[in-house]
Amino acid sequence: MKFHIILSCLTMLLIALSGAAVKTLNANFVSSADAVSSATLQNAYGGKDYNVFLNGFQIPASEKQIEVITLYLDNKAYILLANTAKPGGLTLTEKLNSRPASPAALSIPYDTSDPVYEAHTRELSKELTRLGYTITLHPYNSVHFRSMAHSLHFDIILLEARSLS
Repeated sequence: MKFHIILSCLTMLLIALSGAAVKTLNANFVSSADAVSSATLQNAYGGKDYNVFLNGFQIPASEKQIEVITLYLDNKAYILLANTAKPGGLTLTEKLNSRPASPAALSIPYDTSDPVYEAHTRELSKELTRLGYTITLHPYNSVHFRSMAHSLHFDIILLEARSLS
């Protein structure tokens, strides 16, 4: 009887250790690559050109419903990727630097792992709110942020913020 209890305890321990090992391996794999967009945790926003940042999203070249636009507000130029298939992205594209005629909502995802990018996205959000847009910010980690961009689940995405002064 004592042998069965010891064997049962060892079996439960083995199952628990196996589960912990699988969870650790799975967490490391998911954080380093996304099966849908081949996204990585390496953030390209930092000091790089927005074309490099845009290429990281791996949006198909044949995609016709996106536009890169530049929005000039005060002493800043915001380079944005607008999804013109969505009402918010289309409205912003058509009404650059002006107030929308009717209430327009914009969905903006951002990468929470890059504080500089997050700060620029929040700045942009405040400026667009001042213009009369209703903004919904969606925080994501790097992998999910790139997946959202790749699958075009956004109205606009900030590609770059430049100071004009």
